Amino acid sequence: MFRQTVHSLLTAGWRGPVVVLDNSSGHETSADDSLLRSGVEVLRTTGSLNFAQLQNVAASIAVERGLEYFFCAHPGVLVLGPDANTSFAAAAERCVERWDASQPDWGLIFFGSDRLMAVRVKAAADVHWDVFVPQYRADCDFYQSLKVSGWGLLHCDAGRIVSAWQKLEVPYGNHTAAAAVLDEHARAGVADGYAISAARAAARSPEAKVAWAMQMRTSIEYYQYKWRMDECDMPDGHLPWQAE
Repeated sequence: MFRQTVHSLLTAGWRGPVVVLDNSSGHETSADDSLLRSGVEVLRTTGSLNFAQLQNVAASIAVERGLEYFFCAHPGVLVLGPDANTSFAAAAERCVERWDASQPDWGLIFFGSDRLMAVRVKAAADVHWDVFVPQYRADCDFYQSLKVSGWGLLHCDAGRIVSAWQKLEVPYGNHTAAAAVLDEHARAGVADGYAISAARAAARSPEAKVAWAMQMRTSIEYYQYKWRMDECDMPDGHLPWQAE
C-alpha cells in the first residue's frame, strides 16, 4: 500500500520532489531501488521515531531547505485531481495561493481532513510538535498549539483524496475510471480499514500490545491534562481519526 501511495503522489504533478522519511526499523525503504529509480528522495531517520518526533524532523528539513511550505501526506493516501485537465497538485497549489492572498497567517491547510496537508514552514518552526504526546492526540495538540500562537487552520478541496486499506489498481491516465475506483473504495473502505487495523492489532505480540496501549493512554491523558479538554478542533469539523 505504501508503494501505491508513492505512485499516486508521483502522478499528482508536484513541482518539487516526493520525499519519503524512512522511519522503518530496518530502513527497508532506503534499500528499495525501485523507489529511487522513480525519482523519489528517501531520507533515513536516525532511529525509530514516534509520530511527533517524525513531524519535527520533517519541519527541520523544510527549514534547512528554505521552503515556504510543504505538503505532508499519510502513508495510505491516494489522490486525484478535480478533473481530467487539473492535477491534484495544481489544485492544491492554487488553494495555497488563494489563502496566502486572503489569510497570510495560515499555519496548516487541510485536504481531506489531515490525510494530506500543506504546512507553513514558519509556523512549524515557531510551534513544534510536543514529543510528550507521542501517538494519539499528537496532531490535536499541534493544531491547538498553532491556534493559540496565532496561526490559522484552514481547509481546501483539491480533488479526491482517500485512505487506501488494500491494494488498488487505479488507472490514473483515465480520470473518469480512476475517480470511479477511488469513489467505490471510499464508500466501502472505512469498514474494511477498521477490520484490517483490528487484525493488525490482534497480530501484535503481548509485549507490543502493552507498549502500544501505554503510549495511547499516555498521549490521551497528557493531552487532556495540558488542554483541559478532549476535543480536537478541525476546520472542517472532522476529527483526524474520524471516518467520513
